[in-house]
Amino acid sequence: MPHAVTIPRGAPYVLVTIDGPMTRELSIEAAVAAKRLAATLGLRCFFYDLRRSRNIESVAANYEHVHHDIPPLDLDRSARVAMLVSPEDHSHDFVETVGVNEGYSMRIFRDEKAALRWLTI
Repeated sequence: MPHAVTIPRGAPYVLVTIDGPMTRELSIEAAVAAKRLAATLGLRCFFYDLRRSRNIESVAANYEHVHHDIPPLDLDRSARVAMLVSPEDHSHDFVETVGVNEGYSMRIFRDEKAALRWLTI
């Protein structure tokens, strides 16, 4: 399975782990699963572990994804989304830029502890 959606024991966030190439379809699938799980406990924080996932979509496809694929999912724009990537990976950077410009509270991290601090403050 290219993704897993869980709530770590005692964690105030949903953990989404992606293994393999990130595509628009996989992003939608993971977001829907994460939203559904978060709703069961009223959680509003999401930790995406993307260290084993590179975004393979084009800049244009990423722009379309944020502007056209995501709005129908009715995701909470004020929910916090921390995206942990590998230190050398910049393939997700544009999605962060477009997402923030669209009002989503999301941020890329290359340090897990920093991501968790930001997510849980």
